[in-house]
Amino acid sequence: MMGQSFVLLRHYAAAEETSREAVALAENVGDAHLQAQALFSVGLGHFSALRLEEAEAEFARCQELSDPRRSLTGIAADTRAALALVGVGKLAAARQRALAAQQRLGRIDSPYQLAWSRASLALISTLECNLVEAEQQAEMGLREGGQSADQLISTFVTPCLVLSSVFKGAFDTAEERASSLFTEEERAGRPRSVIQGYGYLAIARAYAGRLDDCLAMLEKMAERFNPRVPDLVALPMHVCLAEAAVIAGEARLASLAFDSIRQLFESGVHFSLRWPALFPRLLGAIAALRGEKAEAEGLLREAERLALSSGAVLESVLSAVELSKLLLAAGDRDAAKECLGRCPGRETALTVPLLRDRIEKLAAELDEPLDSSSESHNI
Repeated sequence: MMGQSFVLLRHYAAAEETSREAVALAENVGDAHLQAQALFSVGLGHFSALRLEEAEAEFARCQELSDPRRSLTGIAADTRAALALVGVGKLAAARQRALAAQQRLGRIDSPYQLAWSRASLALISTLECNLVEAEQQAEMGLREGGQSADQLISTFVTPCLVLSSVFKGAFDTAEERASSLFTEEERAGRPRSVIQGYGYLAIARAYAGRLDDCLAMLEKMAERFNPRVPDLVALPMHVCLAEAAVIAGEARLASLAFDSIRQLFESGVHFSLRWPALFPRLLGAIAALRGEKAEAEGLLREAERLALSSGAVLESVLSAVELSKLLLAAGDRDAAKECLGRCPGRETALTVPLLRDRIEKLAAELDEPLDSSSESHNI
């Protein structure tokens, strides 16, 4: 449909206007099938512009009107709605929508839509710190999609594979996975995606301690950085620049993305869809790097709250670690201990090598080493 063509061109206002006209026309002629298709186009425009609550509402209307015997439109709406729900922090609802789509796809042969459902579940599982399931879903998504899986799907699932490798301490594998996406984009002649590929490599190398290589890539990203609030296509550059620069301790580079990510967060987008991350945790870490302690603490406490309410175990742990480090640096040792001790995802995190290493180092700084023999892992 014309609306989806405008979405591909990133002309979101024109996409919505055209799709709304199509919805009205379909309503007038009483064609529910065409109406569902037009509503999907409206939702896709909102989704691509990162207006996620509006997108989820339109996808829900589309699913209600869609007849699965005639088209895959309703299933496509469910898979995109699952990702939209992740973005606004509703992980349980997102999983439900993705699994519902997979169940219906069991009766219909559509590798492309199955790949999208796998992408949703890979992102959800990563945020839940279920890295085994995240890897399985991501790898099946790439495999089952085959030639029908467009480049956008690979840019959703590859970050989950990179991050799961990083947290297992398999840094060479993480870099290989990031490089594969980077090389693919370079070969295809997509300069914007090549720059975003630098971001995934930068994060992998930052976690591996290869800071010189990481910084070289961040500088290349900074040269092309557009400070405007990003859409779905540009989102990886903002998030990867912030994440890698925070890991590397580079306040100047991290600050480039601060305002755009803050505006997204204030518009109701809490989680990144293209790299598993919670926006207030990134913002708090950047503020801490810049020496803005009060703002950092407020943002990190909000990150803790959102991670807990959404069920994002990974971000619950990362936010608690960042906040505890901030409190310790400010001389409030008791508050730092309390923060780390109350982290609800701690026991899960202790099964993940990189997270366990971070928690153990912080606990040692607090003079409260972890008792590895304790079943409860109390600090």
